[in-house]
Formats: sequence, structure tokens, C-alpha cells
Amino acid sequence: MSEPRILHVEDNPQDALLISKLLRDGGVVANFHRVSDRQAFSHALARESFDLILCDFSLPGFNGLDALEIAKAKAPELPFVFVSGMIGEELAVESLKRGASDYVLKDRLGRLATAIKRALTDAQVRRNELLTKRRLEEQSLLLQHASDAILACSPELCVTFANAAAVNAYTAKGEAMVGRSLHEIFAGSDPAVAVVWEAVCKEGVWSGVVKRAVAGESRIFQSRWTLLRGQSGSPMKALISETDVTGEKQLEESFVRAQRMECIGTLAAGVAHDVNSSLTPILLGLDLLGANAGESETSRLVEIMRHSAEHCSHLVNQIVTFARGRKESFGPVSLAELAPNLLRVLQQVFPKSIKVVHDIPADLPPVMGDATRLHQALMNLCINARDAMPRGGLLTLKATRATNPDTGQALAVIHVKDTGTGIAPESQGRLFEPFFTTKAEVGGTGLGLPLVRQIVKEHQGAIRFTSAPGVGTTFILELPACDGVKELEAPHDLQAPLGGSGELALVVEDELSLAEMMTRVLSDAGYRVQVAHDGASGLSAFFQQQHELALVIANCSLRFLDGTRMLAIIREARPELPTILCTGFSVEAEGTARPGMHILEKPFTAARLLQLTAAALGRPG
Repeated sequence: MSEPRILHVEDNPQDALLISKLLRDGGVVANFHRVSDRQAFSHALARESFDLILCDFSLPGFNGLDALEIAKAKAPELPFVFVSGMIGEELAVESLKRGASDYVLKDRLGRLATAIKRALTDAQVRRNELLTKRRLEEQSLLLQHASDAILACSPELCVTFANAAAVNAYTAKGEAMVGRSLHEIFAGSDPAVAVVWEAVCKEGVWSGVVKRAVAGESRIFQSRWTLLRGQSGSPMKALISETDVTGEKQLEESFVRAQRMECIGTLAAGVAHDVNSSLTPILLGLDLLGANAGESETSRLVEIMRHSAEHCSHLVNQIVTFARGRKESFGPVSLAELAPNLLRVLQQVFPKSIKVVHDIPADLPPVMGDATRLHQALMNLCINARDAMPRGGLLTLKATRATNPDTGQALAVIHVKDTGTGIAPESQGRLFEPFFTTKAEVGGTGLGLPLVRQIVKEHQGAIRFTSAPGVGTTFILELPACDGVKELEAPHDLQAPLGGSGELALVVEDELSLAEMMTRVLSDAGYRVQVAHDGASGLSAFFQQQHELALVIANCSLRFLDGTRMLAIIREARPELPTILCTGFSVEAEGTARPGMHILEKPFTAARLLQLTAAALGRPG
């Protein structure tokens, strides 16, 4: 430790030497700097630092009280000790009142060393206390401005400290927290405060994720508790630090959900291929049965089975479309023309207890989009409305013009309104979550509304809803309007295909039941059919009869040589030969179609097979 520096105010050099010797003999080893007048004293205080001032009371031109006043103005923290040969009791008391640390008479210099030591010690204690106070203030300031919520509580779980972040995080309007119980502040938390406190008392620390309700909103915090124990070992205080990780958890859940949807999409694509491939011979067989059933009861049963098979295919493809998305062919679509087709379906399949009314103006502006996808979105909303009215009710489809107030963009606004049971308030916030359903008891998949929102988003639109339990629900779709109308394609199965005239068709299909059904349909329509059951056999059959063949129909997925590659080889040999590629799901055929190659998606009906065959051969169908 360095020697203390003492500023000695003394006009008598002999007295100064005597005092320094006495202090050394008393154990005070110090560096002395002597001054003898006011100017030198003020100059020394301004230019140098000292640990103590030792001052004679009687000085030329000024006295000890003057020196004390100057010292308190320039260096108030320095201890000030008077040493004088003549100072009365009254002046001594006055000097102490003004801030002097001590005074020693020159005829009692034996106690000077003790007085100096005590003054230096007291000054060091004050400096330490001041330093500690400043550190505590800095720490308090840091705690108050920390981004994490920080609290301290008593063993009774009563808050004794809460920083600004804690107040903002846990109170709606910045109410005071000190003095309140954690049971009250964290009511409804998961895990409960009592459970966490029990773990803290047992282990001394606790860390975990907690869910808290803050101002009616669910928030997620990373929580850390540390227990401070007293000398007896009993709990004294607990320090709580929490970080709001709601955003991070939502991102994490979104990432996990995206990964899950990707896996589901991959799985569903494979399932869709197998299901659609299996449904195709069923549909073809039903077509063959229906053609000979006339108006009998068998005809009605065949139609029921056909609708069930088509619904199964639609459900599988809907899952794949939602999970993977799909590329759309956008163009101007007239909602006024789309609505009648939708209404016809609704009137056919909805129970008579549900009345369907519509108000779709003929002059409603078209929207840029995909007619099939828009039809699907509206159908999903209507099906939800039907399910919400098990005892019947009113379903209203209404469309109006509007303008986006921010962009001035013209809008077509569609309302789908029901008078059903409504949606419970606790379910409304999750309505568009994948796999969340309010219809689990009737087999809801939880994909209908998420798919609707996805379709609306693809069309650069917006969707919202209003609902009240026991009153009903209204979904509102806002779609950007455009100029020009895309003609809606007539359903393929409503067009009567032309039969064949003995043309030879090569069918390459590894599913024996499907190959048999396709052969039966084509043969009954007047075509000759050659069948192969794998890619290699199909290629061999082609080269054996390539000049006689009028058409090749191949499955996309074949053993030994896939259908896409096989048809590419065939097209190299006969570029003009019409070809049809069958696929269980359209993703398989993306990027594989070539000029002259047609895509036939499974499941397909006999009418669709014959129509595409006629189209491939250049005949109107």
C-alpha cells in the first residue's frame, strides 16, 4: 500500500519537522507537502491529490477556519486535522461543527499519530462506503434497465423487488408489483408457482419454460429461479429472472410444423399415388356397370359408389395440395359464372333442411386466379356452414364490389354466411391452424380452413370472419379484381367422347386390375388393345408393332423402366406418335410432358379416358 500524502499547512519549518518526526515515531509513515499561506494552500489543493490535511490554526494572513472553508469547497472528502498551540474550547467545537476531523494541541502531540491514523481510517471507510453505494446504485440501475424481467421475493412469495421489464411484462397498465403475491401475479401459470417454489426450496435453483397469461394473452417465458438461504439454512430470498421467448417459440413451432407438413406432403404424395391408382379400376368398373344398369336400383347404387370413390380421391389430393402446394394456371375468373356451378352442387348434395340463397351480381368484376381452386375454397366454406347447421338453417352467398382504402385496388368481396351454431371464442384464434378442428366427432380433418386461407393467399387476397355462438358465422373473402374473364372449362365427363375405328393402342400398366379395366373400356369403344405390364416389355412391344400402333398409354411409375423414360424413347423413334402418360398424382408428371404427350391423372373415369384418347388421336371429343 502506498504511503499517504499529507498536505501540511504550517508557517514554522521547525514545527513542521518536529511534527513529521513525531508521526514517524508514532507509526505514521507519510509523504509531507508543506505550504504556509493561502495562495500556496489553494494551489496545492487544485493541482495535487492528498489523503489528509494537517493544519496549524494561526497562520499569517489567514487562520485555520479559513483553511477549513477552502478545503471543504475544493476537497470535501479529505480529513482535516488541526494542530495548534493556542485554540480555545469554543473554537475547537466550532471547527468540528464546520467539518474538521479532529484537533490536537501542540503541547499534547503524543496523541497526534493516533488522531491521524483514525482520521485516515475513517476517510478510507467513508470512501469504501461511497464506492459500495455507487456500485449498488449502478447495479440497481442495471437491474432496472435490464431487458429481462427480474424480481425478488420473500419466502412467503411476496414481491420485494421488480424491475421495469417485470412490471411491463406482467401487468397490463404498469401497476406496482412490490408487496403483491406471486400467486396473484402469476395466477394460471403452467407450471404453477407453488410447484416451482417447491422445486426451488429443494434444489436451490430451478430453470424451465413457463406459460403465463398476461393481459388476456398467453406468453411463454424462459424462467430461472435462485434461492438465497440465511445462516440457519432456511429460505431468505428468491431471485427470479425471466426472458420472454414467445416469438422464438412461435418460430420454432412454425419450423417444426413446416417440417411436419413437408413429411406429410411426401407421405401423402405416395399415398395419393397408390390410392388414386387403386380407385381408377373401381371407377372404370363402375362406369361399365352403370352403362348396362339403365334406370334400375343398380344404377343408383353405382352412382353412390362413384361419388364415394371420387370423394376419397379428392380428400387425398387435398391433403397433398395443402402440404406441398401446387402451381396454378391463373387467369381472369368470373365469379358470376363460377357461382351457378357451385350452387348446383350445393343443391344436389346439401339436405333439404338447409336453404341456399345467393346474391352474385352479373357485373361483378372478375378476379385473377384459378377457377378450380376458388371453387374448392368456396366449397370448403359451404361444407363448414352445412356442418354448423345440423338441424337446418340458411346459407347465404353474397358478393359485392369494394375498394381497398390503402391502395385503391378494386376488390370482389364474397360473404359466406350461415345461421348455425357459431364458433366458440376459445376456438376462434386457432381456426386456421392445420389439423385443428371443431368437428372431431364427425370426422373433421382440420385442413379445410387452412386450405381456404392458403388459396386466398395465393390469390393475393384476405380472409376474415365474424362469429357468435348460437347466431352463426360469416366468412369474408376479399380478392383483387382484374379485367377480362377466363372461360370456365366444361366438365370433361359431360362431353360425349367419340369411339375408335379399330386403331391399335398399346397400354403399359403394371396394375393388372387397372390394365384389364382400361382394355375393356377401350375395346368396348372400338379400339384394339395390346397390353404390357412393365417398361421393358412395353418398349419391346412397341418395337415389334411400331408401324401399326396408333397410340401408347403408359403409367408414370413402371418396373424396370419408368413410363416417362419409356415414352421418351418411343417418341425418339416415332416423334409423331400420340402418347398418354398416366399419373397417380400430378407432381409426378411436372416437367415431363412433351409436345404430343398428354397427361391423364388418376383416378379417371371411362369417359375421361376415351375423351383424352380421342383428343390424342386428333379427334374432337
